[in-house]
Amino acid sequence: MFRSNKPKGANFRAGCAKHADFCDLLKNDTKSLYLLAFLRTANQQESEQCFVSAVEGALKEQGVFRNGLNPG
Repeated sequence: MFRSNKPKGANFRAGCAKHADFCDLLKNDTKSLYLLAFLRTANQQESEQCFVSAVEGALKEQGVFRNGLNPG
């Protein structure tokens, strides 16, 4: 009965983080994110692997909701 004229994909894309958003977040919060990985693993080598794996995973995603992601 009530339909929007906007394409369904438009709202989805507007609410998604872009690779540039992740790059900004990683650039600004590398130390904190690494510390989190270290606290979770309690091992320097494993924390480095955990951090790199998380970065790779984030950059491979096609769309991630930006709720809570605050670049800048």
